[in-house]
Parts: sequence; C-alpha cells; structure tokens
Amino acid sequence: MSHGADRDIDATLDRARRDIELDVARYRCWVFGSVTPLTLGVSTLLRDGSGTVTLYFASCFVFALLIYRLVRRLGAPLWLSVAAVVADVLTMAFVFPIAAVAAPVTDDTKMFPVYVLGASLVGILAINFSRANVMTALVGPLVALGAFFAVILPMRGFEPAQLPIAIIIALMGAVGVAMAHRTRTTLESFARTRLLRRFVPEHLLSRVLDAAPDVVPQLGGEEHTVTVLASDLRGFTAMSERLAPPEVVRQLNAYHGVMLEVVRRHGGMLDKFIGDGMLVVFGLRDAATDAGAEAAVSCAREMLDALSELNLTRGREGLDPLRAGIGVHSGPVVAGSIGAGDRLEFTVIGDAVNTAARLEGLTKEAGVSLLVTAATVDRLADAGDLRELPAMSARGKRDALRVFTLVPSAGQMV
Repeated sequence: MSHGADRDIDATLDRARRDIELDVARYRCWVFGSVTPLTLGVSTLLRDGSGTVTLYFASCFVFALLIYRLVRRLGAPLWLSVAAVVADVLTMAFVFPIAAVAAPVTDDTKMFPVYVLGASLVGILAINFSRANVMTALVGPLVALGAFFAVILPMRGFEPAQLPIAIIIALMGAVGVAMAHRTRTTLESFARTRLLRRFVPEHLLSRVLDAAPDVVPQLGGEEHTVTVLASDLRGFTAMSERLAPPEVVRQLNAYHGVMLEVVRRHGGMLDKFIGDGMLVVFGLRDAATDAGAEAAVSCAREMLDALSELNLTRGREGLDPLRAGIGVHSGPVVAGSIGAGDRLEFTVIGDAVNTAARLEGLTKEAGVSLLVTAATVDRLADAGDLRELPAMSARGKRDALRVFTLVPSAGQMV
C-alpha cells in the first residue's frame, strides 16, 4: 500500500470517526434527556422525595451535552473516544448502587441489576462497535467487566450465573477488535482499488488486488502486441484563441465525452488525453488474436460518424464544425507503470505508439481523416471499405509506410 493510499484511509477513518462520535453523542443526549423527566415521574409516583436518581441523570445529561460540544469542536481524537466509552459504561453501571442508596433495599431491588445491568453494558458495547476503533474495543469491555463485578458483588455476592454475562462482555471486546480490523482492511482494499484505477487497466485490477501490496511498482515491462489509435482535432488550438477558457473546456469535454463513449463500446483502453487529442489502445484488455485491429478500425469509423453527428448539433448552436485526424497502427508495446512514488501512470510505450501518432499527423498531408497502416490492415478479416494510398514517409521512420484510408463512400470527413 502506498503512503498516499494510507493517507486516504486515515483521512476517511477520521471523518467516519467524527460522524460516528457525533451520532453517539446525540444518542447520549437523547437518552439522558428522556430518562431525566422519566425518573422524576417515577419518583413522584413512588413518593420517593430524595430525587437522587433524577439528579444523577440530570448531571449525566449535562455531561452528555459537554461531550457533544467537544466532539463538534475537536472531532474524534482517540482520547475523547476512549473517555466517552468509559464514561458511558460507568454511567450505565453505577446508576444501580446510587438507586439502591436512594431507595429501600429489598429482594426486588437486589434482583433488578441482575436482569438489567448485563444487558445495559452489552448494549453500550454494541454501540461502541460503530466506532471501528481497536483501542475503544479493548478498553470498553475491560471497564465494563470491572464495573459489572464492582456493582453486582456488593449487592448479590458471587453467583455462577454471573460468569456467562462476564464471558459475553469479554467476547464483545474480541468482536469489536475484529470489526475494527475488518473496517480497516475494507478501507485499504477500497483505497487500493481507487488508487490503481488511476493507472491500471480494468483487466489487471483483480490480479493486482490479489497480489502483494507492493506489486504496483513492478507492473511495468510486460510486452504486448496491440493496436494503437491516435486522434487529434484539427485547428482547435486556433479556434480556442477566440474563446474564453471555460468555453474551450466545455467544448473539449463535449467532444471527448462523445468519443469516449465510442471507445468504450469497442473495448478500447484510454491511455491518455493529450490536449484536444487522445491515445487509445486495443487488444491489451483481452489479448485479442488480431491484436485489437478489428476493434480499433471499427472504433475509428464510428468516431468519424459520431463527429459528424456532433457537428450537426454544433451547427444548430451556431458553433464551427470540428475536424479530426485519426491514425491506427498495430505493433508491439511495453505496458507498465511509469513514474515514481505516488505519481504513477499506467501507459504503453514503444514504436507502435509513436507510429500511430505520426500517422495521425500525416492525415493532413494525405487530405483524409483516417490513416491505417498495413500492419493493421493485414490483421483484418475484411478490409473492403479501405483503399490503399501511396506510401508515406513519417518522421523518425527509415522506410515509407503502406497506408490505407476509408473509401469515399464511407463518408469520412476530409
């Protein structure tokens, strides 16, 4: 797990703890705020003039308000969460001896804590589960065990029936620790997935997530034969000089949104956006036998059709039409992670990528919107709607490239 992911997890846990602690604080206020008048009514009915229990719960309500204000101001630091669970356990436990002092001690009043005390403590510890904190999961049951015997032994003495209650309280601690670890593990998995999605293609995610946490930097160096599609808008830079920056972004987002939908339908993997252009890889996701050539050429056709539809919409809005150039080439690449530390990007590198980019640039010289190399055409089952053009020289290439484009009837933009 990277340091960045750890920071994301800690920040997520901190926010969750604060929200949970606020919920518990509200619950505490509601309970004591409700119990205070209730005990006053019971005391009145029983003609118990001391009002000791009522005063006790009224004090607890004031304390609950204080805890709520502290959580609102400080968040949920560990010391406050631990202090809160200790206070909740002690508050719930020691109301019984206080009530015994305030009321005459009878067999019935001695039996009352036997039925209520254990259940009350288990309820408090169950609420403590929501904190998903190992320290509070350990401290809460330990304090609860001490409070349970401190209250029950003076009132009842030791009885074997007390042991199952004590065991249940201890088990609550074990379950709380397990739940805290599970929450952390789940967040780690979620954070790793979000982190990896930034630079790892979908088909590699399962393998990486099942592997050791330090596998990410070692993803590079895998060679694949793929088909690369490079596209770029023509004249958009000059057009954007007349537009405000927000309008440039809006128009680019609209164009990329349409193109990305086409790419997804054909199973392409977006490698990166390059200004108003994009680089897409086919055949890497599912190791296609044709190296993704069929999908790439089909995608290129549909991208040009989609651009024509987009230009109809732009025309109705009074906007200039967009024109694009697309280059498609098949060949070997190395797919892997580039970068260092937290700044990693999954990409493809190799001559096939450079050739596709050069090919896209040559569409202007050829006067067409799409150029496909022979390396790709040879992998197609049917190339009937493609026609060969005179060989073209690309910068950085020693030999001229055999290139193809769509036949005029396909309606490509020129």
